[in-house]
Amino acid sequence: MAEGVAEDIVRQLKRLGFRGVAQERTLLGRVRIVATRSDGQREIIVNPKTGEILRDLWTPAVDGEAGGVPIIDDRWGRSGSDGDGGGDGGGGHGGGNSGSGGGSNGDDDGGD
Repeated sequence: MAEGVAEDIVRQLKRLGFRGVAQERTLLGRVRIVATRSDGQREIIVNPKTGEILRDLWTPAVDGEAGGVPIIDDRWGRSGSDGDGGGDGGGGHGGGNSGSGGGSNGDDDGGD
């Protein structure tokens, strides 16, 4: 019964006036459905085994442009660190939480 839930969602979106409905599988086996309309974009993630809707995200259009969800590339570390110490567990002056291992809060005593 739950296997056809993605197709049902696609049919409903088309009835609601969405065009450009795309359906794809995620790495975890979920189904991602992205549909656009003149007033925005809708992204729905559904578990095809249970029929559970895991996400239903509406992004309104800005100034007549189609709405969209930007992809955030996290390969280069995280933003928001307050120091220059960083990635891979390395400590540094002020530390911070940047990089893949997070930084430690390094000593600031200047070697006294």
